[in-house]
Amino acid sequence: MRILVEYNQVMKIVSTDILEESRKYLKNNCRKLEVVRFEYLFNNGDLEKVLEELKGFQNSDGGFGNGLEPDSTHPQSSVLASTIALQIISEGNIVDSVMVGNLVEYLENSYVAERKGWLAMTEDVNNYPHAIWWNWDNNKKQTSIDEHWGNPTAEVVGYLYKYRQFLRSLDINELLENTICYWEKLDDFKSEHEVYCYIRLHKLLPVELAKRLESNLINATRKLVVTDSDLWKTYNPQPVSFADNPSYFLYDVVNGGIEKNLDFLMETITDNGVWFPNWNWYQYESDWEKSKMYWVGVLTIQNLKILRAYKRIKAGEMWNVYVLRSLVNGKFYTGYTGDFDKRLKAHNSGRGGRFTKLNKPFELVYKEDFEDKYTAQKRERELKTNKGRYWVKKIVNSKPVGS
Repeated sequence: MRILVEYNQVMKIVSTDILEESRKYLKNNCRKLEVVRFEYLFNNGDLEKVLEELKGFQNSDGGFGNGLEPDSTHPQSSVLASTIALQIISEGNIVDSVMVGNLVEYLENSYVAERKGWLAMTEDVNNYPHAIWWNWDNNKKQTSIDEHWGNPTAEVVGYLYKYRQFLRSLDINELLENTICYWEKLDDFKSEHEVYCYIRLHKLLPVELAKRLESNLINATRKLVVTDSDLWKTYNPQPVSFADNPSYFLYDVVNGGIEKNLDFLMETITDNGVWFPNWNWYQYESDWEKSKMYWVGVLTIQNLKILRAYKRIKAGEMWNVYVLRSLVNGKFYTGYTGDFDKRLKAHNSGRGGRFTKLNKPFELVYKEDFEDKYTAQKRERELKTNKGRYWVKKIVNSKPVGS
């Protein structure tokens, strides 16, 4: 295939050319939300543009709807669509406090006390085109997805823990204990999506709480993961669905199938640099054709993120995390960029934030290089913690100003 390059004649890698094909296809065929997400994640784009586009899916009640989840087109807010919004928000390190605060309020108002959790959808879904699995059962007062309590409740609790400063009525400690206890007692794992929700919860919790989820996450993964590549052509849970990066603890559980799974992703990418969904709605066929193109954008970003995490995307420009020191007063500034020389010139010319304008000019005192934006962002956040600031000062304070 022209879109692939071979490294060591073994590992298939996404070329920079195919990334450009992906960008062009998304721009011409998919939602603007996925266009700006792609630019942010793979082309040093602006996170604020992602948040601005995401706002178009948020309703006055604080929740998200309006087809953000492409398999349900109803405009009303749903908890499921709201968790997708939170997944997108989590791709960056900027929090829109108004957006998130209103969303947390919506989630509190949507809590179902007798369920001690949340329902994925509302009955309004039946009034608009949607996939068959989102059919609202008027007798059960839920969809078939809601038969598995942890989907979406576990994920919701994770985000409420992360943004607990916005909570007004719900007790996050009680929610956490109930959600963890449910999982600890579960011994029959039937829904991979419930497992995915607990994986997202696990990633959001401190170590001591996350540990309580791990035994059953391992058990559930072993039971549900599909390792037969022929079955990946239809909708089945793949190894990378449980370990989307090699540093996640479930990687050791599914490691035997990871490389074959990554090769499968490489083999199923089209010449346009995208992936198409391997399912359909089984109803509302003309509406499905439109939503299918929305899914193309979502799936392409999802798969490219996985391939990048496993170093299956050819390295292009390097990402830099840098520490600058003011030549005026010795104060430090930490940031990240895909073009360090350009960024340093901008800081020293007074373009940028208030801090750099007031304390310019700067000199470089420390820099690290990374192959991807995510890792650079993570390192920047580490260096901005109290521990990170102490470490930076210890390293660079031995250098005299102007050296």
